[in-house]
Amino acid sequence: MEMDWQSGKSLKERMKLMLEKQLMCDVIFLVGEHAEIICAHTYMLASASSVFYTMFEGSLAEKGKVTIADIEPASFKLMLKFIYTDDVEINYDNVEVLLLAGDKYCIQVLKDKCVWFLKKKMNTDYVFTVLKIAFGINMEELKSCALEYILRNGHNCLKSVSFVKLPGEYVKHIIKSDTLRCKEEHVYEQMVRWAKFRCTKQQIPTAYNNVRVCLGDLLYLIRFPTMKQHYFTENVSNSGLLTSDETINVFRSFTNNGNSIFISQKRHYRVRFRRCVCNYNKVDFHKRTSKYDCVDFQTSFNGKLCAVLLFGSTTYSGSNDVTISILLGDSLISTTKRELKSEANKQVYEINLSHTVDIHKMKRYTIKVNMKGPSTFVGKRKSYKHLVYSSCGFTAETVTFLPPSLKPYFKRSEICGQIPGLTFSF
Repeated sequence: MEMDWQSGKSLKERMKLMLEKQLMCDVIFLVGEHAEIICAHTYMLASASSVFYTMFEGSLAEKGKVTIADIEPASFKLMLKFIYTDDVEINYDNVEVLLLAGDKYCIQVLKDKCVWFLKKKMNTDYVFTVLKIAFGINMEELKSCALEYILRNGHNCLKSVSFVKLPGEYVKHIIKSDTLRCKEEHVYEQMVRWAKFRCTKQQIPTAYNNVRVCLGDLLYLIRFPTMKQHYFTENVSNSGLLTSDETINVFRSFTNNGNSIFISQKRHYRVRFRRCVCNYNKVDFHKRTSKYDCVDFQTSFNGKLCAVLLFGSTTYSGSNDVTISILLGDSLISTTKRELKSEANKQVYEINLSHTVDIHKMKRYTIKVNMKGPSTFVGKRKSYKHLVYSSCGFTAETVTFLPPSLKPYFKRSEICGQIPGLTFSF
């Protein structure tokens, strides 16, 4: 190796070279099933990980060679590269092992990078991989994020290829939720598909008596009484999945006759409709008590307005006193008073109304918001069209924002303002 190999190189480049060339290393690891030798520098490891620091400097410090049997050499080398250079290329193939390594050795920055990758790549198929990873290392934040995505996109997630491969303990978390956005008929069909996949793996016939066995207690999380009666009659009652007593019980529940064996409460969920996104270059000032903002809207569906989205403080701190008024023409139909407390790195806040407001399709409503307190962000244009759940499945229905009927203190339009969106419950 050349004598002046350090010249002209950055710290990261020099550290990487010392690791790759194994220069002046003072610890030897025996990694993986075949105990591959990998050398490193204790000071670098201890500087990045409290686990490594304890390993080499604690009262029971490791002496001699260190065996790491539960990680593959390639993954261990990737983790070392990150420790030495703060740089690693995360992809679908290595994200799980890197996250596990980051968790085992308490390397928070590496964990954060892996979580960011998983959240960014989340879709209706890959989300189940994310969920299994989150459960595997008991990461509550990642688990909640994956479950929220699945519940919000329930219809498409349940029909994905990966759903049938999901372990029953994870399926239970999804199917038991009151906020799963999916018709119960679709839940039933996908749970039968899930159970038949297990029948096939066990090499047993996919008859409904075997489907019932594979479903186990998950059967009682399917809300048969909330199905359309004609669907239950034609597709479930004669399938052989339910016993005679269970079938009779469901039919009785359709007429509110007796207690149901199965959950009879319909699932409910929230859908956000976004009007605009944060414009970081502009702010609103709310210190004057006469200041308010407003916008009109109409929907292509009947629903319940349950919350209004508002922008928070530009300093990410302080509180605003908020009064939200909902009007139909000149008639005031709802008033809500709340306190909005701004938090670090958060621009948009969901303010729940004091009670839900029935909204009828194609009627024009006005939202008026008074805010008193620190200056806040304001919004800029965003598409109006959104995908929402309807009784027929998923259809492209809309909330259309319209020029405000009231004249606010500052000029506003339907495409910008302090109100970034609305939340409806179904």
